[in-house]
Amino acid sequence: MKFVSFYLETSGLPVWSKPSDSVEQPHIVRISAKKYDLRKSDSGDMASQFYSGSSFDAISSVVDADWEINKESELIHGISNNMSIDQGFPEANLVDGFFKFVEDLPICSYNKQFDYRILRIALKRFFGEEDMANWEDRKKTGYYDVKSMYKDYCCERGIKCPAHPSFEAAYESLRNIKIVKSDRGQSRAKYCAEMFAACYVKI
Repeated sequence: MKFVSFYLETSGLPVWSKPSDSVEQPHIVRISAKKYDLRKSDSGDMASQFYSGSSFDAISSVVDADWEINKESELIHGISNNMSIDQGFPEANLVDGFFKFVEDLPICSYNKQFDYRILRIALKRFFGEEDMANWEDRKKTGYYDVKSMYKDYCCERGIKCPAHPSFEAAYESLRNIKIVKSDRGQSRAKYCAEMFAACYVKI
């Protein structure tokens, strides 16, 4: 099974009470995605299942922000305005490149509700109704919510799990490895893929 794992970093949280085309909605700061070919382990050993997917393509791009990246979000993702200007691409190009990279492959992200809305905001901001409709269809089929998969994984095994487990807590629970705070971008896309593989293979 081939799939794409992705991770978004943004200028803030969606304003859930406002429409997607509101000027108050946040922007994408970086998109990172990796393609994998998931192969089910014959041994059934959990350690081998984590490594049952091999990456064969990847993208990671920073936005050229024509808006201010606030200090609060910079402390989270480490992307400053200067870095954005020096290394970035227009936000519309990032989003277009992401969807071309994904093609028709299944996708996964850790927090589907958040990531779906962020990309919907970007599509509303830069693209047309047909693109919006296609993204709405993708939400219904071929989009795996890794957080929900992890919660099901815990429930089936009698493992205590909070209502909203963090990315870091879920990964440590599955891998027994702590995520380094500075690990962002492609590293997060990889960690998400490992969690997806672990939870998917057990079904």
